[in-house]
Amino acid sequence: MENSTVSKQGGWSWGGFMFSPVVILGSKRYVYLLLYLLGIIPLVGPLLWIAVMIFMGVKGRALVMASGVFSDEEARGFMKGIDHAGKIMFWIMIVLVIVGIIFGLVAGASLFGLLGGLTSGGLPDSLPVESLQY
Repeated sequence: MENSTVSKQGGWSWGGFMFSPVVILGSKRYVYLLLYLLGIIPLVGPLLWIAVMIFMGVKGRALVMASGVFSDEEARGFMKGIDHAGKIMFWIMIVLVIVGIIFGLVAGASLFGLLGGLTSGGLPDSLPVESLQY
């Protein structure tokens, strides 16, 4: 029984990764929240956000279990729910990124085709060239 509790505390937490502020507030680790909020600093901020997200993904479950805010059963339920939501959010983000890439490629190809591509010197065939000369 003791080993199963220890193994449940470790490991990757999708909820900690995708919902870092919620896990930080749930475990009352406000120093990490301060680090997360310092992410508004230009250039350094996105790296800091990614670092906190990865840290919460690795240690989030252990922080919630050790925080003493929840009983063991409540902490397991909290982490189970937030991990499930984190997995769903991760796959939604992957799908949205793929759709965005496809949309960008299609829009870029249509714009490139609208401008005539490489065949007519960048001008569409439907525009009279005489009207563009001064």
